[in-house]
Amino acid sequence: MKWIALLTALIFLCSSAYAAEFKSYKIVAEVEGDTVNKDFVITLFNDAEIELKAATISAPLDSEIIFVRDSYGDLPYKIFRERNIKIIFNFTTPLKPKEERLLLVKLSTKSLVTKKEDYFEYLLVFTPKQDIADFEHVLKLPKDAKLYSPGGGFQMVIPEAELSKQYPTPTLVWKAQLKQNNPEVFLVRYKTEEGDALRKIGFSLALILVAGVLLFSLGKAKEKYQKRRTLESLKILNERERRVLEEIISSEGIKQYELLAKLEYTKSSLSKILARLEARGLIRKKKIGKVNRWYAGERL
Repeated sequence: MKWIALLTALIFLCSSAYAAEFKSYKIVAEVEGDTVNKDFVITLFNDAEIELKAATISAPLDSEIIFVRDSYGDLPYKIFRERNIKIIFNFTTPLKPKEERLLLVKLSTKSLVTKKEDYFEYLLVFTPKQDIADFEHVLKLPKDAKLYSPGGGFQMVIPEAELSKQYPTPTLVWKAQLKQNNPEVFLVRYKTEEGDALRKIGFSLALILVAGVLLFSLGKAKEKYQKRRTLESLKILNERERRVLEEIISSEGIKQYELLAKLEYTKSSLSKILARLEARGLIRKKKIGKVNRWYAGERL
């Protein structure tokens, strides 16, 4: 498996290194198709002696930022794109020394869910820049999702977590204590009924197409067989007439000059044979442009 470090919501405080402590850190991720909507609910505590005026959040490169806000409302921010997105925002009301404040960030990204052969994989690699004693990651899967182990030999959930019904959709909840600069991997493999239904529809359509081709081929083969049986019963034909009729039955729409090349009759002789067979209803001609094409007639 190709592991990709998707660094999300790593906060670097601009006033001084680690000027604010994470009292709690919660990520709520909701999967909708190939998009993940993520909410970050972070309790900050300023343990420095100076006010905290700005901070930076990192997110996946394709992230669409919905909002950044704190207890006082929306915060102004700027985005810089490098290997990931850096969102630099200012507190409208600076975080005072020894003050606790709730920080809320909402974004959406397509970098966390990958479509495999017949299942989906959610992967988040989270690397905190300081110890986090109270960390929680909530993952809401699609309503029809079921955990899945490809080939029966792969873990469905890393690290282990039980599927709960805490929300209207299947939900996984991880609670952990994270260490500074220590990557934490969260991975879930799952299937959806919608995906299975689409695969079943595709398989059914393929079967219908194959069956249609077979029926058409059998129908054409039966038609040719019946025409040949009719031909054998027409004892009134001489050898030259029979050969002409056989060629027309075998190659419906054959051109007159093609008959001449195959049978090596003279032009006048072939014309007389064609006229006799047409009069008996055994063949018919259709003029396309300036060329006559010959087909089996009504009596066949």
